[in-house]
Amino acid sequence: MNSTEEALIRALGLPPETSARRLATSTASVSDVADAASVRRSAQQLVANLTLFAASVWSGPTAGSEAVGALDARRHAEHPAVVVIDGSAGRVLKITGAVTAFEIDEGGAAPREVDVPGIPRDDAILCLDARSGAAGVALETSSGILLVHNDHGTLTTSVLDTGSNAVDFSDFRPAAPLARDLATPSPDALLEGVEAPDWLRIMVTESATSADPLARVGAVGTIGRLWSPRAAGEARRLMFETPERSPAMRIRAWARSLDAQAIDQLEAEAVAASDRLLDDLTRIAEAPTSAGELWPSVLCARDELASVALILANAGRGAALAKRLVDVDDRARGELGSLLVDESMARDPRWRAVARAEPDAWWGTVSDG
Repeated sequence: MNSTEEALIRALGLPPETSARRLATSTASVSDVADAASVRRSAQQLVANLTLFAASVWSGPTAGSEAVGALDARRHAEHPAVVVIDGSAGRVLKITGAVTAFEIDEGGAAPREVDVPGIPRDDAILCLDARSGAAGVALETSSGILLVHNDHGTLTTSVLDTGSNAVDFSDFRPAAPLARDLATPSPDALLEGVEAPDWLRIMVTESATSADPLARVGAVGTIGRLWSPRAAGEARRLMFETPERSPAMRIRAWARSLDAQAIDQLEAEAVAASDRLLDDLTRIAEAPTSAGELWPSVLCARDELASVALILANAGRGAALAKRLVDVDDRARGELGSLLVDESMARDPRWRAVARAEPDAWWGTVSDG
């Protein structure tokens, strides 16, 4: 079993003794994958013209003479990192990354998005969109548990071997996505009555208006991590006179107001973001000479996850994310030799604040102090 299977098994939350046998691999050239503007095109737009999914990857993968389900996988002609598979291949047990199910109308109407748990259906397809990160699905077929993993155009199928311990797949239903309209407190509300540096206000205000709820939650957590009183008098006042007005207390109150479902969804999305970060670090390890363009986004993503972890901790949760971040941090520390720190990065007040507040955070080491 290699890192591909290991990563997907971690993402699925399967027991540590789970192993997988590789069935087949098909690699596409991704040099012509669309630019950043095209990458933002939704799966809905791509599957609207199904004739572009003409290149069959396999039909019915086997392990030796052993057939494992019937899988018809087809790659998009213009976007080789996007693959669709037959929705009747098996019952979906778990997804990771950007996996969307669509109902196909034989009459020619546009494909309509449907709930993933509704699969298998003869009139449906599963779209594994790996343009911005690996996507995978575990399917229960008549012959075994089939993993399909799409990593930027490299499509791998594996069959699970769970050993003597049976896996209760009722625990592995796809988590509902974090609500796009999740209400988060504004930076102005959290920082009311206290002084804060301009760079912090600007940065968290930008994140707080993002369409991505994980970024908005991260903005709240960033204030909790990186804001500190600018004068001794302010620190004493917040500690002894009006502690309820401190940003930390306001953040804790909000985190504890979230319901259990929102917390579950928040942690699931943060774990998925950690997996995408591991994918980026793998690409850095494979091509260290071209790592410069990846490192800035890796630093920002890791910092955002630290902020989300703070929110989860305030809500009394976060063990799954903490475990995944150990893997991220171990991998990142092993690749820091390819990180070239320029003057703007070294003088960035964000990384200076991280270095002061969290001296053990490896992403703060880019600061000049």
